[in-house]
Amino acid sequence: MKMVVDGMEALKSNIDKYMCNANESVHLKMIRGVSDLEDESKAFHPDMSHQIFGEKEQIFGYQNLRINIYYTACKLQTFVELKYSDKIDPKTHYEIKPDDVMSNMKEVIPPGCCWSVDQFTHQIQCDASFLPHGEMVHQYRRTAKTGVEQVFEMFNPSIARYPGFKEYHDRMQTLMMWFIDAASYIDVDDDKWEYYTIYEKVSDETGKFVYYFVGYCTAYNFYAYPEHCRPRIAQFIVIPTYQRQGHATETVDFIQKRFLSRSNIRDICVEDPSENFQRIRDYIDCKNSINLDCFHPDKLSNGYSSDMFKECNEKLKLNKRQSRRVYEIIRLKHTNVLDEKSYKPYRLEVKRRLNQPFSAKAYMKNMKTLMPSDEERCKILEKEFCELLEAYLPIVERLKRDGL
Repeated sequence: MKMVVDGMEALKSNIDKYMCNANESVHLKMIRGVSDLEDESKAFHPDMSHQIFGEKEQIFGYQNLRINIYYTACKLQTFVELKYSDKIDPKTHYEIKPDDVMSNMKEVIPPGCCWSVDQFTHQIQCDASFLPHGEMVHQYRRTAKTGVEQVFEMFNPSIARYPGFKEYHDRMQTLMMWFIDAASYIDVDDDKWEYYTIYEKVSDETGKFVYYFVGYCTAYNFYAYPEHCRPRIAQFIVIPTYQRQGHATETVDFIQKRFLSRSNIRDICVEDPSENFQRIRDYIDCKNSINLDCFHPDKLSNGYSSDMFKECNEKLKLNKRQSRRVYEIIRLKHTNVLDEKSYKPYRLEVKRRLNQPFSAKAYMKNMKTLMPSDEERCKILEKEFCELLEAYLPIVERLKRDGL
């Protein structure tokens, strides 16, 4: 019996060495020049891979697996390469087969992908001729850590008006599968979609401008009765090499203000935002709302009111849920959390809102779970309140840092 157990453990150990972490195995790069092909400092890993390789984000059957997925930094032409030091042999491992990596990745390999370095090198050399599709709608600047001023431009292309953008979008959207949870490809034949692409504009040695891809955002224009529109920001990505530089805040703020200029907008929404995106949105909406009359410090202690929603909706097209969230953050900014006299009214008002789903009426409407006891409800409310504070406080600190 011991020999059987030992044999099973040895087999398991032998098989386990062929198990790879998918996120660590995938190496993404934005290639500006041929020298970047061998420059490991240019590589970055995906945030997630479960949409390609399954919930456990593992790949079986290889040792020292490396999946290179390289994009040219302008046109986003793609090169895919699979490398490994050893691959499991079904003949010697009880017919256990390795995962079919390329088959699993078929959704993230765009048409026209290069499979040889020589072919991809040619694409790199063609990259400098790229000009972004669409109308340039916004320009902004950033100062790099080196002190160099960088110029960024945002474009608003469309599938119908700009030949070649559909193919460009096909390549561009493959990136989101590695960085946006529950991502799915959109129907580009639906003209209610809007697209915004962001590039760094760099002058080369000849004085010609080169446009390096930074990220993109899509929004969908939902119909609202009788003749209005409810734009919803749906997908947004900034590639890791440009993250934490303010591009997301700049982009979302601009797009929201662009929507505000349209007379038929009912409100502006975001589709299932991640925690990071919700934080960006909260900051932008608080920054734009903080000087509204309804949020004057003298009025905050009176509680959230219909007048607050009305002014936020009329001037910034915020829906009721987001306007209430903005109110709670701005009120927290004017609340001394170390002074119980100041902090207690704030805490109680937020908890009253959090308690609404526990009302008898709400439970009669949706009897999926039993009404919790008072003790359980208090614990739930305290937990939810603490989670809100954890989300709100960084926004408050950023507002104060910015002198708002």
